[in-house]
Amino acid sequence: MLNGDSICLDVLPQFALLNDAVARAVATFGAVYDAVFILRSQRGLLSASAHYTKALASLYDDLAARKDGPVPAFLASIILAASQVLVQHYTDSLAHIKGAFTVLNNFISPSGTTGASSRGIASLPLSKTIEDRLYIFAQSLDVLIACYVLHRAPQLPASFNPDILNEPSCTNHPQNASVSLQTLIHHCYHVANQASPFKYQSTSKHPAQVVDQQRRCIAYLNQWLIKSDLDSKKWAKESTHNQSRNLYLLLRVQCLSTLIYLSTILSPYETAYDAYSVYFEQIIDCASQIFQSIATKLSTQSHCPFRLQPGLGQALFLTSLKHRNPSQRRTAILLLSKTGIEGPWNSAILCQVARRAVEIEESGSVPAHHHFTEDRSTNSKIPERHRLNGCGMHSEAGNMEANKPVMVDFSLCNDMEAMIQSSDFEDPRHWTLWRESFGAWQSFV
Repeated sequence: MLNGDSICLDVLPQFALLNDAVARAVATFGAVYDAVFILRSQRGLLSASAHYTKALASLYDDLAARKDGPVPAFLASIILAASQVLVQHYTDSLAHIKGAFTVLNNFISPSGTTGASSRGIASLPLSKTIEDRLYIFAQSLDVLIACYVLHRAPQLPASFNPDILNEPSCTNHPQNASVSLQTLIHHCYHVANQASPFKYQSTSKHPAQVVDQQRRCIAYLNQWLIKSDLDSKKWAKESTHNQSRNLYLLLRVQCLSTLIYLSTILSPYETAYDAYSVYFEQIIDCASQIFQSIATKLSTQSHCPFRLQPGLGQALFLTSLKHRNPSQRRTAILLLSKTGIEGPWNSAILCQVARRAVEIEESGSVPAHHHFTEDRSTNSKIPERHRLNGCGMHSEAGNMEANKPVMVDFSLCNDMEAMIQSSDFEDPRHWTLWRESFGAWQSFV
């Protein structure tokens, strides 16, 4: 299930027939998918590797010739990135993503001229051109990567224009609702990246412009929620299937998680997340409904364990880390285990990290190991001093590669009040910092 806009599925068949780079990239992904999920064999991987080598050569030729414009090179790069995720070569995958961004961004806004990245996409429907739709698709991938690794900023320029939210067509159709939200979320992550350096400084040091941008984004997200709630009822009437309903629930989850993240970006206190318990509960409820709907289809339809765009993983991971209700955060971890693979977000490793975070906070002992328990009767009043401030994947090159341990960084403030009153929040004396490894990305052979 894509996030409302099936642009890649719409154009892939055409370009796969017309362009050799796209055709070979599609063949590579198919070979990798078969090897990983169906054949589950080393021989299948060897065959996929041969496809990958040929696809790279075709992509390089296409980039040199540019006879078909930038779209084929973008599509081929994205598909190859997806294939490398499945074989757990995340460094190569990220390189393909960055290459795709460069190709598309240079085309849409070359040398500072007008393009989606500079003019803002302000009119609906948002699918007037393939390039605009692909740019919004790329922004969703940009967010997926930016929120996975600590302190990584979005790479693409923002294209959100608030006038979108005032148009009647903003959320009157699933595709419009999706792309309007994707551009908004991408913009929000740019704002969050500007605000994050001031998180552990006193409010007097928060730049007025950053605070104003934060408040505006919060208002935009709330406005989108209100409009989508009203229009989603129309979607259900227009469709005989529950696909529109599931898309609405998915988009709502993504909007709520962004709202929580952005609302707390300038607060140093982990207890600030407690004010959003209702939003966390809604995330869990929406995700539960989606998985219940999927479960009813599994007897007649195969369920793909991989998706390239953002899904439920980030929101459920955030909920499992920051929603300190012992019962509900364990429910979030259970739901997280069902999300499969969403770009670099692999539910198997994320659940390990989330359970470890629960162990640390509920035991109040850092960084000693304690056994994770499914006991949901634990006291939910975890004090500020026992709450993790940071927990995320380490961005060092080579991390998250096949058969290598995944390194995760943890941080805990020793005394929040003392740190805020000090002149240097980065002083290591304020923090307990450590890194842990979580298993290895084991292959199936």
